[in-house]
Formats: sequence, structure tokens, C-alpha cells
Amino acid sequence: MKSQLRHLLALVCILTLCGGLTVPAEAINIEKTQRRASDYLAYYAVYAVAKPDGEILIEWDVQATERMNLVGASCIIVQEKVGSKWIGVATYFGSVSNGMLSDNASIHVNSISYYGTHGKEYRALATVYAADDTGDDSRTIITNSVIAK
Repeated sequence: MKSQLRHLLALVCILTLCGGLTVPAEAINIEKTQRRASDYLAYYAVYAVAKPDGEILIEWDVQATERMNLVGASCIIVQEKVGSKWIGVATYFGSVSNGMLSDNASIHVNSISYYGTHGKEYRALATVYAADDTGDDSRTIITNSVIAK
């Protein structure tokens, strides 16, 4: 009987301790944060599309976290597959005047065209960019590859 009483008291103590360690979720102060690419880039996508007559369209969609001084694509290098290697065949540097960057905007969607050779495989290295008075950020990504039609 004395042994059973000890076991019962031990069980009550364990349950009391375990219950005291739990904290209701609302009692914990967890700061909610929005996930995004960076403090400047909220979303970006760049992809290649094969059009008729050998046209390779490189399209981008860059969305900043807020209105920026500049947003868009700062550099695009079109590459052609030669054997097992990718070789740069054209380079485009972004500016507001050529349409690769927008000023005083939060979103920029546009494209550039490269005319390749029918049957060859192409892709692009693209650098997306956003900048305001406090700083800037960029990400370089490789697009999907496409075969020129």
C-alpha cells in the first residue's frame, strides 16, 4: 500500500510539472514577418521563350517591396549551348532608356529579343535589380533553355 501511494504521488508530481511547463500560444510574443526575396526585391521571375523565325524572347517580372528609384533587369547575357558548354552570344545592359529598368516604380515587366539560329539551344543569365535612396539589391538567375525555331 505504501508503495502504491508513492507511485501515485510521483505520478501527480510529474503531471503537475509537465502541466506547468506548457504555455498558451497567445502568451508567447512572436513577431510575424513576411517572407520575401530581400528588403528590396519582393518577387522576380525571368524566363526564355522560343518564338518563330529564331526569335528568343527573354521576359522578366521584377516586383520591389515598395516604390524604388530603379527596378528591373540590370544585365542579361544570352547564352548558346555549344557541345556541353554555354557560351555568351549577346549582352544587354539595363537602363531606363532601353526599357530594361523602370524609375520611380515598384513593378517592372518587359522583355528583350535575341535572334538565334534554328535548332540551337539558348538560355540567359539575368540579373534583376531594385534600388532606392537607402541601398540596392540584385539576384542573378539562369533561365530555362529553349530551342530556336
